[in-house]
Amino acid sequence: MEIGEIIRSIRKGKGLSQKELSKNIMSRSNLSELESGNYFCSYDKFIYLLKKLNVSLSEFEEILNNSMFSKEESAIYHFVCAVNSNDHQNICTTRDVLIKLQVSSPSQRISQMILLGDAIIEFLKNGKIIHSRKYDSFKKYLSSCDNWGIYEINLLNNTLFIYPIEDVISLSQQLIAKCTRYNSEKIEKTKTDIMINTSNLLIKNKLYKTALEFSNLGISYATKNNFLYEKIILEIHTLIAQSAIDNKIYPTIYDYIKILEFTGYKDNAKEYLTSFELLMKHRQSS
Repeated sequence: MEIGEIIRSIRKGKGLSQKELSKNIMSRSNLSELESGNYFCSYDKFIYLLKKLNVSLSEFEEILNNSMFSKEESAIYHFVCAVNSNDHQNICTTRDVLIKLQVSSPSQRISQMILLGDAIIEFLKNGKIIHSRKYDSFKKYLSSCDNWGIYEINLLNNTLFIYPIEDVISLSQQLIAKCTRYNSEKIEKTKTDIMINTSNLLIKNKLYKTALEFSNLGISYATKNNFLYEKIILEIHTLIAQSAIDNKIYPTIYDYIKILEFTGYKDNAKEYLTSFELLMKHRQSS
């Protein structure tokens, strides 16, 4: 695909209109011409477009060089964008596209994405996963792979909510052992996100000592790669787990929650403050 076609595909996958993407960068008509291959913008405007699309230059080059936007890759990309943005309607829409594509060009990856869509829809409908055995193939696939790349790591991160807590622990431990061959900022970021999600699930299941282990590991990833937001979240998880273990409030947790609030994550800060105070009230009264 040409550069303009790729920009159009990414834009649609992000749910942006031409007017929204072009605002303060170029005219909507110029963007339309660019996407049609009839106009070439300056390099700085191109970079501004990528920034607004939340796509790095290296990611765009990878898409361009490896012709990633085949029908299958494009459909999977749009589905994953919908999942990552928590766009429920678009998840259903893009899942339906995958179902049609699976009929004409079946593949394991399409099958897995359809199954992930099923799990998300089930969770949204019931507030939990009821038919957990339906999704055993995810665990079998991940366990069968000796080395995990970005696809396997993303698959684990997107399916953590499906598994019983013992499988969450097992698969997150496999991540540590199996993700050694490949190393990039994208992989390190996803590994850190998995430590956040795993430690959060463990805290909710009152497995505080294990949560402490995973949050501390996540802190080492975040510190090494300068992931500031992720480090703050993991520090909060560590202090929640340690406070629950010791039945003692560590005041530092309030400092981290304040940092979240001051840096624009007010909803996250409020949620952590409320859940922490409820936890400590329950622990101290029992």
